[in-house]
Amino acid sequence: PAPYAHDVNGTGLYETPAQPSFDYTYISSPARIAIYDTLKTAPRVIQIQGGPTHEYIEHIASLTFRHAKEAGGTIPYTVIREVSENFIHAQFQEVIVSILDSGNTIRFADQGPGIKHKELAQEPGFSSAIEPMKRYIRGVGSGLPIVKDYLDTSHGYIQIEDNINQGSVVTISLVPPHEAQENGPVDAPELTDNEVAVLRALSPDKVLGVTT
Repeated sequence: PAPYAHDVNGTGLYETPAQPSFDYTYISSPARIAIYDTLKTAPRVIQIQGGPTHEYIEHIASLTFRHAKEAGGTIPYTVIREVSENFIHAQFQEVIVSILDSGNTIRFADQGPGIKHKELAQEPGFSSAIEPMKRYIRGVGSGLPIVKDYLDTSHGYIQIEDNINQGSVVTISLVPPHEAQENGPVDAPELTDNEVAVLRALSPDKVLGVTT
């Protein structure tokens, strides 16, 4: 029999006490935000203490947005908030948010039960939210689809993976994968004489820049 199980009325059948239900009103475990200026040095780490669930989610989202923006990122707060709320499905177990690529790539990791159907999680209407969660999130399966739609129209991407032992890692990014920080620098393309002439003609007027 399992530890602490007891014999039911001498029948030889063992009953294990029910596990206490998760308290969704207050989160006691801390979250961590890791800010990578470069992958050649250790990140700066900010710890977010537990608290009432609404405040806890807000702290994760607002601090992530602030530090990503300070690093030069342009991912909107609403997108960061949608993914931060998703931690409730993992009961906020071992929350880690990593800010990379000058704030334009953000990785949300946990050690919860994981996401089995990763593609369906990005489609509207598919949700594993239960009633206690719906006091803090919409719970209709709209969060990750909203994020995916924004990133698709902004030439970014969302990626959902399994964490090392258990849990999920959700990466949102406005940086093409081949240009991401973890894959090293990208070689500049060779330019034709005509392209060089165009760049030289435009440079004095300062109209060069990355646009959609």
